[in-house]
Amino acid sequence: MLGHGHRASDDFHLDVFARDLYDTYFTDGLAPYDVIIGHSLGGTVALALLPLLSPKPTKTAVILVDPAIEFSDPVLDAFEVDIGSMVENVPSVETLAATHPKWTRQDVVSRIVGLHLAQSSALPKRIFEVSVRASGLVSFVACMLLPLSSSPRLQHIKPFAYGHLFDAIPPHVEMTVLIADPALSDVCPLELVPAHPQIRRVVTVKGSGHWIQHEDPEVIVRTAVDEVETPSVEPECLS
Repeated sequence: MLGHGHRASDDFHLDVFARDLYDTYFTDGLAPYDVIIGHSLGGTVALALLPLLSPKPTKTAVILVDPAIEFSDPVLDAFEVDIGSMVENVPSVETLAATHPKWTRQDVVSRIVGLHLAQSSALPKRIFEVSVRASGLVSFVACMLLPLSSSPRLQHIKPFAYGHLFDAIPPHVEMTVLIADPALSDVCPLELVPAHPQIRRVVTVKGSGHWIQHEDPEVIVRTAVDEVETPSVEPECLS
């Protein structure tokens, strides 16, 4: 994804991210896809990607995992300070594992590697972790590393308010939104997910914080399989 890992970019607009993903993974001639999954900022980018997709005779299932829909400027500033500090002082594997006891060791090590990849002489950084995993069934867009100081245009992400992207869900898309337990994370409050005829379910994952893919990965797998195997139904809201 542009601006992440070793792919340098000086433009952090969501539509630029979405267009790049479309050109890379979704243009004609590439492998077909059944499910698109986006976590955190990846969920926001997935929403921006959807209007670019060509209509399909079969549905496209979309799963947003605790998506980043709206943050106030002070919250974004707090992210910059807190995560920038983590980049400057990358925790040890043991420390991070103790902080996130539900994570596998592989998850912990991957996070540590991501933090080290963000190291540069220009700090602090605003970090959003993004990883893209693709297979025949699932394209997983999750959050990873976004440098702050590499671009003077980064301020364009303010205000961070993207609820309007739900208005552009294409007719062939059916969506499920998984949100973290509100006792453990407030990244995506339930009230930010609108009532929409193509949002089948809004599910609160009890006992899981923001990193649902690490803390309860089976719920994402089950949801993906269910979306593929289940015909179109009337929308419902679960919690």
